[in-house]
Amino acid sequence: FFLLQAFPGLPHAFLQIVHFPIAGIGIYMFLRERKTTFIPAIVSGIAFMFAPPIIAVIASGQAMKIISITYLPLVLWAATRFLRHQTWMNFAFAAVVCGLQLQVGHVQIALFTWMMLFLYLLFFLYALIREKNLKRTGILFISFLGLLLAAVCLGAVELFPLYEYLPHTTRGGFTLLTQHPEFVHSSFEQATQWSFSLKDFFTFFLPFLFGDTSGSIYLGSLPAGAFPNYSGILVLLLALVALIFRRKELLIVWLGTSVFLAFLLSLGKNFSFFYKLFYNNVPFFNSLHHPVAALVIVYFGLAALAGLGLQYLIYTIKKLLQEKKDLSQIARKVAIALYIVFGFACVLTILKGVLLNLVQNWNPDILLDANGLRLLRGQFEQFYADYWFMTMWICGGFLFFYYALKAKISRNGFALGILLIVIADLWHVDYKLNKTENPVDVKSLVENDPVLTQLKSDSTLFRVFPAGDYFNDTRLSAIGIQSLGGSHAARMQTFTEFIDRTGLATNYIQKFHPENDDQEEADSFTLQQQHEILAQHRMQQKLLSFLNVKYILSPQPLPEYGLTLETQTHKFMGDRYVPLLLYKNQSVLPRAFLVGKYALADSAETIPEKLTALLFEPDSTVLLEKKPQGNPQPDSSAVCEIRSYTPNRIDIKTEAKHDQILVLSDSYYKPGWSAFVDGRATEILRANHAFRAVYLPAGTHEVVFSFHSMAFTAGFYLSLFSIPMLIGCFYYGYRRAEIKSE
Repeated sequence: FFLLQAFPGLPHAFLQIVHFPIAGIGIYMFLRERKTTFIPAIVSGIAFMFAPPIIAVIASGQAMKIISITYLPLVLWAATRFLRHQTWMNFAFAAVVCGLQLQVGHVQIALFTWMMLFLYLLFFLYALIREKNLKRTGILFISFLGLLLAAVCLGAVELFPLYEYLPHTTRGGFTLLTQHPEFVHSSFEQATQWSFSLKDFFTFFLPFLFGDTSGSIYLGSLPAGAFPNYSGILVLLLALVALIFRRKELLIVWLGTSVFLAFLLSLGKNFSFFYKLFYNNVPFFNSLHHPVAALVIVYFGLAALAGLGLQYLIYTIKKLLQEKKDLSQIARKVAIALYIVFGFACVLTILKGVLLNLVQNWNPDILLDANGLRLLRGQFEQFYADYWFMTMWICGGFLFFYYALKAKISRNGFALGILLIVIADLWHVDYKLNKTENPVDVKSLVENDPVLTQLKSDSTLFRVFPAGDYFNDTRLSAIGIQSLGGSHAARMQTFTEFIDRTGLATNYIQKFHPENDDQEEADSFTLQQQHEILAQHRMQQKLLSFLNVKYILSPQPLPEYGLTLETQTHKFMGDRYVPLLLYKNQSVLPRAFLVGKYALADSAETIPEKLTALLFEPDSTVLLEKKPQGNPQPDSSAVCEIRSYTPNRIDIKTEAKHDQILVLSDSYYKPGWSAFVDGRATEILRANHAFRAVYLPAGTHEVVFSFHSMAFTAGFYLSLFSIPMLIGCFYYGYRRAEIKSE
């Protein structure tokens, strides 16, 4: 997998297409090995592969997450196969599959997969202990540890750099600044922001009850629009059949327990006692965000249980027919259940107006809010649409079951009918989820947008600051423009602190254009307060200049203090068009420059105060944590030129009459970056809390910043070494099997 990623022209879409069938194949093989017949195993494979939450991950462009999810069933099949039949061939295959999932790099999905596998181990060990087979118990546990070690070795090329990087990010970073309660990024509250709730549980039955992806309306309890958790109503009912009628089987107990525990985990802060047991005790668990991601185990468990439930119904029909029992009573009960389900839907439809009035009378304030009333009626219409689809699928399932009991169709015909209903049900929801905008062509995107055209026409080295609502916009990255904003799963901790404590992300625009709730207070600002706001704006402009921000994107007009309006357009955000203004920063500093003065921070807690001081001039002074060598002095004739700038190497030429400090406004990351002055290694100083600086004596110098990760190198060679070892294990097992067969 790592080698596939190395091809620069290989799109993520291709990787998703290649891996997508693995999701269905894995669960199919998992059930077939447990003597499940063809059609029930196919139902499970399709139920997981085309589950709406899985399709929604693809539609949202989360390539690495979906690829990691596709490996989940294959990992569980291969690993449980090895634990049940401990051969060298099974060991090698399981280690390869587990290692490939780790190489994808989505640690959260991989961790949930291994937690489910560990639960399987516990159930297996319990069964062996009950049989008093202590010898095999010890061998099984050692085998599990060996498999885990082999998988980690194969995935080391991805895991080692992640382990090295994690402590420096918002998910695992800790500095003195993070003690401030307002800026705790790895706290329990931050980690559990995306927690599932019992309110959203209804989307397991009614997928679009709280809104859909066709608009910006979302009425659920998560921080933003979320995907429905619908896995198919027949899938859910068949899973219940397995849990009820096959509840004594160890496989069913394991799958049911996994689903239950994963559901509790997904609740996060809404069931904090349970979540904290893992958050405080399981390695790396406190670095994971989005507890709702644990629902992937629920989707897998429901799909697998559905196949096992369908298998039970097929077996039950066969057994009853073989015993030549009178099935008319059972068929009559099924028919009655069908009529009840359909009749209840009809009654609800007849009472639609009455129920709507009851809800409105229960909350009379909503009648005064036209928008709220519109949302309520829209939600009501969506409820009835979803409910009728659910009724239709359930009645279809009952109808096929009825005809199978009446011997009007064969058992395979019944199973095939259920399969067709599951496909139709999932297609209906998946189609709505996939009705997203057409894939964006980067070339046409730039040509049709005057702002992006302006940015792409600038060939210099610069950054863009997307202010206000545009801060998390990812379009700039899509066209290769460096931005201070955008979205990243694990930002550098110190950089995030710099952006937060200087107010760039929170009040750069807001101080001039407050929210409606603050407008009255803003209108009463005194002249002195207005002067303070302008002074703060000048301070922020200095910091943006230091950050090599040449352009600013804003949805609101800005005071043109050092700024000129270049062009403007509109962008569709949510359900409306908003202005997009492009300002050019006339005082932008180059990415690397020389200064002759420095200030020392008394402590980490004083850094934000000094950075935001009105007298701080980042173009001539740098804030350091330790005293540099020599005696830097201001030098107006000093020259600094970037000769080459690539992700892993930066070449700079400098010339000055006095000692200087070279400031580079790139993130300070000690584990990987090294600096060389005229070929000799030199210390990289932390500048302005989150960036880099190097002391330079007077004269002409060639400065090189070079990135080399020891963690990546060690992981690469360990993964490379693991490949022939696993091939050797497979060959050894193959030869042993041949000898035994002879």
